[in-house]
Amino acid sequence: MANPANNVAPKKAVVYYKKIVNWGWDQSDKFVKIYATSMNGIDKLPAANVTSEFTDSSFVLKIVGYNASNHELAMTHLAGEIDVAGSYHRVKSDMVVVFLKKTEEKTWSHMTDTERKVTEAKDEKKKMNDEEDPEGNMMQHMLRQMYDDGDDERKRSIQKHLYEQRQKERRGEVCD
Repeated sequence: MANPANNVAPKKAVVYYKKIVNWGWDQSDKFVKIYATSMNGIDKLPAANVTSEFTDSSFVLKIVGYNASNHELAMTHLAGEIDVAGSYHRVKSDMVVVFLKKTEEKTWSHMTDTERKVTEAKDEKKKMNDEEDPEGNMMQHMLRQMYDDGDDERKRSIQKHLYEQRQKERRGEVCD
């Protein structure tokens, strides 16, 4: 008689990854380069512990066993299409650089399509606000400029004035 316990498939080990948050990017005509930084001694890991996978619109960089944990940097919906065969990664002494080969020699304004859409939506909203109240936005812009260019005393003065204006508005008083 067969033992039912033998029919149970062995459990596969679950592997957890920490998201890589220290990264930056740059580009040339042919490549977008992603720099996964703050990884001192990463070059001491076996080459098999650092892998990258590519599709025409995404990539995943996985690092296994660095500082006793696993790390991952994944991006989907890239701002442009990439050449999977021409993309690769390179391990340096303190970082991993991912090279995404562009299919077209054009400049990417953002890393992902989602970032681009969010920025465009914010710009459109700002443009609509400017069109609705051009004088109010001009005054707000002028105050912002005075604040940014001002010394500490001027900044305190502007902050105090804005605070007092908000308090008056809350009490229902007419603002000058």
